[in-house]
Amino acid sequence: MQFKHTLLVFIAITTSASLASPAPDSNAPLPRHIQEFPNEYSRDALPPHDGFPLEKRACSSNGCACVSGLAQGVYCGNCVVGAGTYAVKTKRVKNHAFECGAGGRCCDYGVASDCGKSNARCREGSPA
Repeated sequence: MQFKHTLLVFIAITTSASLASPAPDSNAPLPRHIQEFPNEYSRDALPPHDGFPLEKRACSSNGCACVSGLAQGVYCGNCVVGAGTYAVKTKRVKNHAFECGAGGRCCDYGVASDCGKSNARCREGSPA
């Protein structure tokens, strides 16, 4: 009787563990938002760490301003562009990515994984 109980518990545990983590299916259909905009996404695109394609992010005008004379690009809030001057001079958040443009134009993409760290972007990359 004890053996049957132990065997049933073992089968229940191994079955539930295998169902909890199915193998990824490389031929699985793409999510609907990717199917609707096929030119925006690609299976060949470099995926982020979670395996899903990166999506475009809205850049909100929150009143931020960049230093004048910067080249157009994405700058982290903690990006120093010279002599202790940050690329973003007003409404700066060190862990956000900002788009800086001509004449100090600025918009905020929000939190970015590399911003606020020593390897933060200074005018390169995308706002992911």
